[in-house]
Amino acid sequence: MKKYVFNRGLTLERAYNWARNTRFIRAISVFTSRGRKRLLNRLTLSYDDIDWKQTKAFAVGTGGHIYLNVKGREPQGIVEPGKEYEKVRNYIIERLESLIDPETGKKVIERVFVKEELFKGKFFNNAPDISLLPSKNYATLHQQQFVSPSLFINSPISGTHAINGILIFYGPGIQKDKQIKGAKIYDLAPTILHVFGLPIPNDMDGRVLMEIFEEDSEFANRKPKYVDPDYYEKKIENEKLKKAIKNLKLKGKI
Repeated sequence: MKKYVFNRGLTLERAYNWARNTRFIRAISVFTSRGRKRLLNRLTLSYDDIDWKQTKAFAVGTGGHIYLNVKGREPQGIVEPGKEYEKVRNYIIERLESLIDPETGKKVIERVFVKEELFKGKFFNNAPDISLLPSKNYATLHQQQFVSPSLFINSPISGTHAINGILIFYGPGIQKDKQIKGAKIYDLAPTILHVFGLPIPNDMDGRVLMEIFEEDSEFANRKPKYVDPDYYEKKIENEKLKKAIKNLKLKGKI
């Protein structure tokens, strides 16, 4: 029944547009609030309605990430790892790369990435299998509900991000009027740790942006310190242990 109603045009997209056009802002908050998710799932198509035994790939509204429904990884996975996985993934990639907006004739996706190009580490298996970068003036919709039966919509509420950003540092020891080129977003974490005099896990992506510091500053004269990846995890565990022992002593049990 929900699918029939959805295909006939009673969709979240129409509800959003109605709320925006009538300036009924509270309606938008109702549709987008996490607390209303259960109600939306009852009224509209949602992930609860998916037949996972017939689903080879899915997206979860995180903006340009696609997961294959892989056996052994997903709860109801049907795609076999290996040859079938590669076949399904390549098929999706080919379709994405050839996707054209019928109204403009423009290519919708600028570039498609496989997980091996972007991710690494102990949580690699949980990373999205495909990530895509939309072309200029296009964006992926950050919604988990089925918003519209159409592939393209004019989203009334969703913002998006550009691949290039603005980097600004300010404070003691920071060079003035210095233009930084080639910095990456993942350079921020190691740089911030260095500023606070904290060690940097040696498996962390990025580098310390030493070029932002004044030559005579403590930040420039201090070499970045690198430690094992589990340094902070062990430190937290040690602090918990010390606190537990202290509590036992206070209670007179040791």
